[in-house]
Amino acid sequence: MFKVYRNNLLLICLSIFVLSSLIHFFYYRHAPGIIISEDTYSYYLAGFQMYNKSIPVHYFRPPVYPFFLHGIMAVTGKPLEPMLTAPFYARLPYIIILQSIMISLSNCLLYLTLRKIKVKSFPSLIFVLFISFNIIIFSWFRLLLTEAVAVFLLSLFFYLTVSILIKPTLLKFMFLLVLSLFCVFLRPIYILLPVVPTVIFVIYFQKLRIIFYCFTLLLIYFLSVFLYAGINYQYWGINNISNASYITSFGKVLTYNLNIETAKDDTYFYDKVKEYRALKKELNPFRFMEYYNILNEASLPIHQKMKPFANRVILANLPLFIIKGLFDMPKAIMEVSEKLILLPASDSLTARFFQISYLFYKNTQILFFLVLFLGPLFFIRLFFTRRLFPASLAFLSIVSLYQIIFAVYFGYAEYGRLIVPAQPLIYLSVFLILFSQLKSKTGLLEDE
Repeated sequence: MFKVYRNNLLLICLSIFVLSSLIHFFYYRHAPGIIISEDTYSYYLAGFQMYNKSIPVHYFRPPVYPFFLHGIMAVTGKPLEPMLTAPFYARLPYIIILQSIMISLSNCLLYLTLRKIKVKSFPSLIFVLFISFNIIIFSWFRLLLTEAVAVFLLSLFFYLTVSILIKPTLLKFMFLLVLSLFCVFLRPIYILLPVVPTVIFVIYFQKLRIIFYCFTLLLIYFLSVFLYAGINYQYWGINNISNASYITSFGKVLTYNLNIETAKDDTYFYDKVKEYRALKKELNPFRFMEYYNILNEASLPIHQKMKPFANRVILANLPLFIIKGLFDMPKAIMEVSEKLILLPASDSLTARFFQISYLFYKNTQILFFLVLFLGPLFFIRLFFTRRLFPASLAFLSIVSLYQIIFAVYFGYAEYGRLIVPAQPLIYLSVFLILFSQLKSKTGLLEDE
């Protein structure tokens, strides 16, 4: 019987993978091309600099995605191809094919995880198909940015968390540690991500062995992050994973138009910000840096001053900062990245399909408000009922809140892009919140 179940599981996962890949193929046919943004340049050039200096650190970009790009270049041909050359363009299809595979695999992981938490096969399949057709998520496979890889890593993170909830072993905790490091060195916004499952594990198991595993995992994890920051400081003078966090904090000062009088003793940034605001320039930290010609490696000592300046201003205006962030929440939840490409509506059936898909999924994002308001309740519920389904829902709810809150308060713009890697988990959180009380009425869940 187990063999039949396993074969059925593999067949369904294979079907999900094939269907997801076909959707990606038809989307690429609908809007062909590979998108290279200004961020792609910085990731690719960061890989160049790390290779040339023989170090795994960079002042602006963490190492995972630069290594991902250059690793594919090396495997498929010559490493370190200069950007925008014929050999460079010839290898780009390999990158987007791999990113497409990763998104398709993430859909398979979601299905497997739902089955692990005892959601029945049919509703699990319906949900995964709902995610597979979401153009706002899958369209990122054709952009040379971190989002497609992040979608896969977060889905794997959820799968591994549930696997530990079912049967905790030292090996699984070691995998979780490695995966956590991959996440933070892909996108530093995930620096506190491993705290979420470890807190849930402690509450769920209430065993000394699990507490020891969780404490050790977090200790090694944060020591690794601090070690990386220390190496970064040694080579670049940046005492962090990257200086991108300095720039985004400074961006909040600009976009929220915070009063800077408390930091007037920092004459460089105080004078420049006053002047920049008077000129009514675009409130974007990168446009600010371009205007004053400090967006370069030679200006790294100036970048170091950004963080204390921004922190002082934000702390002095903390109530206003929090309130403005709360007002930004609806925008962050409903926003769709401008990087999503759709061709104008036409008589083509494919074009109409993707236009309708886009409008449908854009409007369904309103459901994310459920997580915002109800998510904390499901975490609190974990203290009173230590079962697999509530524990999984608590994890999803807190990770969803984490992603939304961090996007708003630690990102100055492009909220839709910051949130999109967690959208499958946010949708899943909504799905389980809506049906969590219907176990006996609808047969959503199998017996635990």
